[in-house]
Amino acid sequence: MDVKKTSDCLRLALMYEVAATPKPGCIDRNYDHSDTSFCDFISSAVAVSRCFEECFNSSLGEVILGSTKNMVKSHSGQNTHFGAILLNAPLYLAAVQVDDFELDNVVETAGKIVEASSVDDAIKFYESFRHVEVGGLRDDIEELDAESREAILDISRNSISFYDLMELSVEYDGVAREVCRGFERTIEGFGYLDEGPIDNDSLVRCFLNLLTEPDTHIVKVHSREKAELVSQQAREIIDEGFPEGRLQEFDSRLNEEGVSPGTTADILSSSIFMSLLDRKSD
Repeated sequence: MDVKKTSDCLRLALMYEVAATPKPGCIDRNYDHSDTSFCDFISSAVAVSRCFEECFNSSLGEVILGSTKNMVKSHSGQNTHFGAILLNAPLYLAAVQVDDFELDNVVETAGKIVEASSVDDAIKFYESFRHVEVGGLRDDIEELDAESREAILDISRNSISFYDLMELSVEYDGVAREVCRGFERTIEGFGYLDEGPIDNDSLVRCFLNLLTEPDTHIVKVHSREKAELVSQQAREIIDEGFPEGRLQEFDSRLNEEGVSPGTTADILSSSIFMSLLDRKSD
C-alpha cells in the first residue's frame, strides 16, 4: 500500500483515539491527566507517525526505537503512545508491504514480521525503555528487567528476539498478547467499527466493547478485581444502550480514582488504523 496514505491513516488513528470522548478513565479532548494532556497526545501522534513514515523500509526494532524517541521529544508529559507503537509498528510495516488492504492479509503479514524479528530488534526495543517511563516486562525475571543495564547483554548472550520478549508477557500484558497472538482484539475492534461511519459515537462504543475484557494496565496498576469490576460496568452500560449520563458518571469515577484502561486505548488505536486503511482502499 502507498506509504503516505498508510502514514496518514496511522496519524489519524492516533488522533481519533485520543479525541474520542468520553473514554472512561482515559485522556480525551475534554479531559487531561495531571501529568499529561490531550495536546501532548496530539503532538506525540504527529511525531510518532512521522517516524513510521520515514522508517517504512526499516526493521521493526528501528521503528519502535525511533518513534519512541520522537514521542518523548514531542512533549513534556509522560508516556503517550508506547503501547500503541508496539501494536501498530508491525501492522504498519505489513501494510506498506502488501499491494491492497485485506485485514487478514495485513494481520498475517504483521504476525510473520514479529515471528521473524531478530536479536537486534529486541535490543532496540529494550533501548527504547531508556527514553520512556515503562516498567520491566516481568518483575519476577530480574535478568530481563527493562530497567537493568544487563538486559541487552542477556538478550545477546541468549539470542532472544523481540518475539521472544513479547512471549514472556503474553499471559498478563494485552499488548504483548495482541502482537504474539494474531491481533485478535484489533480484529474485534475492526468489526465494531466496520458497522458504520467512524465518528465519536462509534469510537466510544468500540472502546467500551473492548473494555468488556479486563484491561491489563488496570490489572498491573491496581488489581485483577478492579479490572474485572470496570469490565462489568462497561458491559452494563452497553446493555443499557450507552446512556450518556451513565457514560459520563463512569468516566468521572474512573478519573477520580486514577483508573486508566490504557491497554484498551492502545487496542482502539490499532482497530481504528485498520479500519481507516480499509476505507482508504475502497
